Amino acid sequence: MASEINGLKIGGKLSGWRVYKIRGVEKTIVARKGGPSADQIKLSPKYEKVRKYQQEFGAASALSKKVRQSLPPALLSHCESYVSGKLTARFRLLAENGEGETGKRPISFSKNGHLLEGFEFNSKCPLESVYQPKFLAKTGSIRGQLILHTHSYIPKQELSPPHGAEYYKIFAHLIVLSDYVFNERTNEYEALHPSFHGQYTTLESDLLPIINISRDPSTARISLYDGEAIPAETGLLFIKGIVFYKRENSKIVETTHGNGMKINDVL
Repeated sequence: MASEINGLKIGGKLSGWRVYKIRGVEKTIVARKGGPSADQIKLSPKYEKVRKYQQEFGAASALSKKVRQSLPPALLSHCESYVSGKLTARFRLLAENGEGETGKRPISFSKNGHLLEGFEFNSKCPLESVYQPKFLAKTGSIRGQLILHTHSYIPKQELSPPHGAEYYKIFAHLIVLSDYVFNERTNEYEALHPSFHGQYTTLESDLLPIINISRDPSTARISLYDGEAIPAETGLLFIKGIVFYKRENSKIVETTHGNGMKINDVL
């Protein structure tokens, strides 16, 4: 079976390495020759425990991908290189805190979503290291609505932009993730509420100057409610980010570093 890694199609054995895929796992697996074969891992009773962990890993990987694919380009481009694996590991924490048999434990955002809070998409630039204004996010009267309030602040004093940055934008991103449960019939994980799973929206500020003048307090609303109640067995991930901009050849462009974002709340 051929696989593609960094544009190179390979499969089977390659210079002492084996390359194969396992259902439910997003990435191609590369292992040294001499270890267990793909068929052994899939079928041998000896590797039953491995398969159970792989089922949870596959579900966590799919959830990580769902979040990353929802991000607007301005945020996605500033994630660190290994954010996929780190976010997958955080999702696995939810499975580890679920009840039941390993490999079939639910990934419950409604019960354990708080374990995702504080996750930084760029660990070298935590959001609070570059953005210090006081900020409050609270749920509205209807599930799926979020009220965002920012206190008055002076950008020049409460932002820590990279060298050369003159402007910035604030992003508020909201995505619904359904509780994930194991289906005994299909032998796979699936969303409990598929019609809501993965819905998202993004609120983006204007391009703002980094000046030494106080900005007035502001209140905004971000909403995923479209008339149908969002079920309780879901999690609303609120991701907040900041992207800085600079002048380059008479154009305003994003800085390549110094931008931060994190999962602020799971509601």
